[in-house]
Amino acid sequence: MRQQHPFVLAAALLCFSASCAGLPPVPSQGGPAWRELESEHFVLYTDQSERGARSMSARLERHLDGLLQLGFEVRGKLRFKLRVIVLEDRGQFEDMVGVQYSTLFVQHMLAEPLVIMSRATEADSWYPINHELALFIIAKGLGPAPQWLSEGLACYFESAYDDAGGSFVAGSVPRHYMAWLHRNERMRVSELLAYRGPSDGPGFYPSAWLLVHYLMSQHGAELAAFQSALAQGKTDSESWKETMSALPLDRLERELDHYIFLGRYVSYAREVVVSPSTPSVRLLSDADVYALRAEMYLSDSRGDASRELEALESLRQALRVDPAHVRASVLFGYLQPRIQRAHR
Repeated sequence: MRQQHPFVLAAALLCFSASCAGLPPVPSQGGPAWRELESEHFVLYTDQSERGARSMSARLERHLDGLLQLGFEVRGKLRFKLRVIVLEDRGQFEDMVGVQYSTLFVQHMLAEPLVIMSRATEADSWYPINHELALFIIAKGLGPAPQWLSEGLACYFESAYDDAGGSFVAGSVPRHYMAWLHRNERMRVSELLAYRGPSDGPGFYPSAWLLVHYLMSQHGAELAAFQSALAQGKTDSESWKETMSALPLDRLERELDHYIFLGRYVSYAREVVVSPSTPSVRLLSDADVYALRAEMYLSDSRGDASRELEALESLRQALRVDPAHVRASVLFGYLQPRIQRAHR
């Protein structure tokens, strides 16, 4: 079958009239102003007030500093930019992303990780953000790490928060992990050390969380040394033998069972030394906002047809306002295979 040329498809998109509800207004139509705040490690897009946006940008950097200062041994300065969208209105979040989410972490699109959250669910939203930040730190700071360590540390830091006194607290017990461990048999340590399956496999998250929480609480120096050995390029087994020789697996199994039975879990609180960071601030154009909304409509990888139509209409509007808009054009390139299938 003859394949349509990309420019023909682009023209088809620009002429496309989506059978969807009207899009939310952009700034020139009376909608809220959108801002991009770029700090050392984050690019924040939000329709919050400038004051709220600056506060959220600072909080993201503070959480990253807190995670670094409470449990990671990294090599050199971390260099990454995580894109984060924060919507002021929970209703718009549900319309564009879905009612089943409090926060969504997107990895499947454009090879650029993206966090989408609503300010109205901010308290719940920090769990997945902390989880993904921990994974970023490990990937950028340690390099290749065993799955039990990377996901266990990410689970450990999920519940980190700022207390009323301004300290950063890590090590609180997530109820869903503890509830699972009280109802089910955990994975053995030998299984965890060798595990290479899906991270959401039965019992993996709670078991990895338990092992890391125990090591953080009872063998923190050894765990730090293990991370340092990994950062030096040593293998998992070499690093374990070198740093955990005083903790045989049979003893560790007994101590973990005792740890669950006692239910006495240590959390840590400390004041965080915040790296000075003044974000650059840029008002987004209408085309920028349309392109961002298209990303949100496409964020759920299950391919909801109605949201794809909304995304197509958003991209049509972005390219109408600015035919040379880079992100809208790239998103269109991402959608081309789906458009081609629809036109065959």
